[in-house]
Amino acid sequence: MATAHFESESAHYPSVSRLSDADLLLRAREISLEERRAGIALLHHLGEIERRRLYAAGFGSLHEYVVRELGYSDGAAHRRISAMRLMKVAPEVEQKLEQGKLTLSTASQIQNFLKTEKRVTGVAAPHSAIRSILTEVE
Repeated sequence: MATAHFESESAHYPSVSRLSDADLLLRAREISLEERRAGIALLHHLGEIERRRLYAAGFGSLHEYVVRELGYSDGAAHRRISAMRLMKVAPEVEQKLEQGKLTLSTASQIQNFLKTEKRVTGVAAPHSAIRSILTEVE
């Protein structure tokens, strides 16, 4: 049975295979942090797009904009929008996402839980309850 080989050379990253082991591991860690920061920047942009309702010029919802214009799947769009909305009510979410202590999936699940609780009880969760939930998931 042949072993699959990941082709690390590409037009965009021709020197990856030439990196030393230590440099490759270091660069992967740096890129991971850059990716989390870029994701957080996107959440801030989505929040402002929602605030200004810029999606409404051509789309029925922010979700539709993220799927059709930005090219995310339905699930990926939902996770980003939910995480962005959680970040609005709990700013500490941003730091947890950047540090990798909280994932988009978990942030989305927390936001969905809070939304359901508000729908059922008619009352938004106090910030202390949100903070407690965030502490539990770390």
